[in-house]
Amino acid sequence: MDNVMDKQDKKVLKVCIDPTCEAVAHNCPKKETHCRDCNMILVEIDKKTYETKFINNFFQYDYNTDELVTPAQMGYSKQIQLDLQ
Repeated sequence: MDNVMDKQDKKVLKVCIDPTCEAVAHNCPKKETHCRDCNMILVEIDKKTYETKFINNFFQYDYNTDELVTPAQMGYSKQIQLDLQ
């Protein structure tokens, strides 16, 4: 029973499917399905997908605190690259 509860309470990395939203939710509960920003659907992604496709998204937040965060604050060693051209 405890193992089932642990899986339900697990915090995961999710992104919004709306291409105009670009929200990335760190520490998001697995049961959460809607984006706080636009109310579209959140989908779970793995670390590799995050690092290759979403690490440079500006709107990344910690779901627990609702504060904007950087990848470094969330434990990722890759730095954000800005394309200013």
